[in-house]
Amino acid sequence: MEASSLQLIRQKNRLFSVEEINPSVEIKVERPRPEALIVKQSKTFENVLNNIFPDKQEETRIQKARLIMGDDVKHLSDEDLEVFLTEFQYLIDCWLDEYERRVFDNKTLRELI
Repeated sequence: MEASSLQLIRQKNRLFSVEEINPSVEIKVERPRPEALIVKQSKTFENVLNNIFPDKQEETRIQKARLIMGDDVKHLSDEDLEVFLTEFQYLIDCWLDEYERRVFDNKTLRELI
């Protein structure tokens, strides 16, 4: 037995609309429509692209470092500069943790909070 077009359309619409689970309890579950899912996914995708490819107005970490350090890092590649920045950040974090431990009875501020 073949279903009519109208029955198929109703069945399709039920998949993406409010549906009753148990009529005696009257609990309804709302399923998002495909349009809402597409909008949500495209916003997520746009955010990811913005993180990977920042705008020209937005400076990257490497650009900021080159601007601050000037000619001293002119000969370094972006990869080498990124390694140095990461190592320097690690040292700063370690030194700061050590200082906080001295000041706050062998605990960092993060541990106190």
